[in-house]
Amino acid sequence: MGALVLAVGAAPATAASDPGWFAAHSSEERQALVDYAYDRTAQATVPYTGEAATLGEAVADDVAAAGAEELPLAAELGAEEFATLESAGLMAEVSALAPALALGAGMLAATVAIDVGVHTLLVKLAAPEDADDGGSGGFSWDTLVWKAYGDELYSGGRVQQSPGAYVYRSSGNWVLWDEEPCPYTGFRAPSGARLQTGVATSATCRVWMNGRLTDYPDVIDYPYVPPAEVRAVAPLRPYDSETDHPDYYRTAPTAPGATAVEGGLATLDADGNELLREELDWSLTPGAQEKEEPASDGTKVTTEDRACKSWFEEAPALDPGARSPEAEPAAEDWDYDVDEFEGVYNPLTRSTQTVKLRWGTKDWGYRHIVIGHGWDATTAARVGLALRDPAPTADLLHDPTGRSFLYRYEIPGLPTGMQCRQLVAVSYRPDARVPVARHIVTTFLEAY
Repeated sequence: MGALVLAVGAAPATAASDPGWFAAHSSEERQALVDYAYDRTAQATVPYTGEAATLGEAVADDVAAAGAEELPLAAELGAEEFATLESAGLMAEVSALAPALALGAGMLAATVAIDVGVHTLLVKLAAPEDADDGGSGGFSWDTLVWKAYGDELYSGGRVQQSPGAYVYRSSGNWVLWDEEPCPYTGFRAPSGARLQTGVATSATCRVWMNGRLTDYPDVIDYPYVPPAEVRAVAPLRPYDSETDHPDYYRTAPTAPGATAVEGGLATLDADGNELLREELDWSLTPGAQEKEEPASDGTKVTTEDRACKSWFEEAPALDPGARSPEAEPAAEDWDYDVDEFEGVYNPLTRSTQTVKLRWGTKDWGYRHIVIGHGWDATTAARVGLALRDPAPTADLLHDPTGRSFLYRYEIPGLPTGMQCRQLVAVSYRPDARVPVARHIVTTFLEAY
């Protein structure tokens, strides 16, 4: 299950005829959404009463139930909701809640108990899934620690990100390395991290060059995770003092008032909040939405799907590792082409091109496919046939920009009553982490 990218900044400008998702609702529905936000953060009182309060409480209960039932998309729902509540001023920023994220259970995370006056809530905050994965050997990546902009890391070398960043520590030391010609160079950041380069320090390194020792300014690099990429990994839930053992205890900020909360909820218009918008609409208008709740849709495996996977012996395999052993030394961990497929129709350019299967990460590409579904020569052959699909469909559920597509191959010659096809998800959308675009995100068998 792919993770959703969270975008909770100011809503993009829209035409006068398009007021945006939040503003398009009726006055009573907007009031209900404000009350929903207050209910989810367990404030003592809500701003609105009457029908708005009743509806807002029902919406809050639906979202809470989605988390309690551990529906397939509950983690994404929790991440979007927490970021929205933070934008609305009802939650403190993640850096204030969790000054450090420690490695445990395969992720860099911290649990926080938040006292909201009526009762206490629990949230688990985590860095991206691959934030502890890959990179250079010799580091355990055991902790991420919040450092504010301008904080010193080494000999006058300071944090460059504003308002700050989660910086890596390993065995109690900041994870830093030099730039050439100083000797401690050539290291790679974890797959899910960013790398800050070119940080000047007051230190020097002594290098033997041209037959003599020479002092050079020591310029350092450091890996980090931006605070916007630290996300809740499940919806907020009540804190249980007998079973929960949080890393931090915090007090919720004072509620900023209905007007300020309305302004914060307008960030739901931004890309990356599609699931929460769908969930809220589903709850606001009972009976008018699709029967399937959005938080449970999209990842359910049916009996027919399982029959297809069993017939073709599709099964998860061992993690092949964060990095291909054949990758170039200077390449990013994801950057190795496992396979490529020619003559694939790209609806964006209305022409054919070569599509790559890159090594990727746990979230996409060859590594993701191996871990989730397995990969062999017969899978590759079916993928090649699927990529001949002349009319792929836009995958708007996972990429609202319309630059990702689903290719399908309906497999002939199966037993009576069995209908199976190979689905291949391809993204042509470049971003800062993968500027050449991911191409094959995932592939698997499904019934149709």
